[in-house]
Amino acid sequence: MDFDALCQQLNLGALTAEPIRLYGGLMHKMYRVATEGGVYAVKCLNPHVMARPTAAANFATAEELERKLEQTALPLLPALTIGGRKMQEMGGAYCYLFPYFEGKALTEGDITPCHCAIVGGLLARLHQVEQKVGPIQREILALDWDGFALSDEDKDLLEQMQTAANAALLPPLSTICHNDMDPKNVLWNGMDCRIIDLECLGYGSPYLELLETALCWAGYESGTVDFDRFTAFVNAYAQAGGDLAADWAAVYAANCGRLEWLHYNLLRAGGSEGEENRRLGKAEVAKTLVCIKGYTKIQDEIVRVMDNITKASP
Repeated sequence: MDFDALCQQLNLGALTAEPIRLYGGLMHKMYRVATEGGVYAVKCLNPHVMARPTAAANFATAEELERKLEQTALPLLPALTIGGRKMQEMGGAYCYLFPYFEGKALTEGDITPCHCAIVGGLLARLHQVEQKVGPIQREILALDWDGFALSDEDKDLLEQMQTAANAALLPPLSTICHNDMDPKNVLWNGMDCRIIDLECLGYGSPYLELLETALCWAGYESGTVDFDRFTAFVNAYAQAGGDLAADWAAVYAANCGRLEWLHYNLLRAGGSEGEENRRLGKAEVAKTLVCIKGYTKIQDEIVRVMDNITKASP
């Protein structure tokens, strides 16, 4: 990305310092860009993602929902609209600009039940912005695990999970969902926070998002689940008006986003999208396999906790 040309095109003022690469995201590249007009975070969109046939429609949907959420009091960090557009183009490359927020994502050791309660309440508020009653439209998973360097035991597990996910029935309720509201996508300055990475906004099952997000904030991606953090998240969600009326065993089975993420990264690890993408893919494959195996082991305990909280909630 030519940042000098970008600043000139968008009338941001001249650069006052070299752009600084910010790390944390897994798909796109972020930079801190200081200009005469202010300080911005610039997200340079992955060209391989932008080349997908569905990319334009997906980003357009997310932008439409982002504009709706900007009318709420949710602590978001939405993309700036410049020249009537959120997505900006420069020399065939695409990006989003954001006002720079002096905050950082929490590491696993920093997350407390208080943080989880705050985010749980915010997620409930997000899910209440717009709701649609009717059958959930889910694509049948048909992920092919052959051809990858996986053990027979791992392939069997993945096939079993995929079959269970396809058979699971969800309550007939869709809401606006963030779809990636894990700790890396909430920035904190003290206890003040901003929800970022809104490019995945879409309509989906609030029950699926609640379960996955509560698990992420409880630390299960690191291999363990802190049940104090998990219950703080779900209790705060319920207290903020979030609905818990679901068959949690079915929701647990239907929560198959990790399978899709694993398959994507297996392809990325052996693909031709550059060495950095291959390296990220390999790292995510190892991490996601551990996460998936851990997910199956804690199922009974998590479902029991969700059932108990549901019974105790108003």
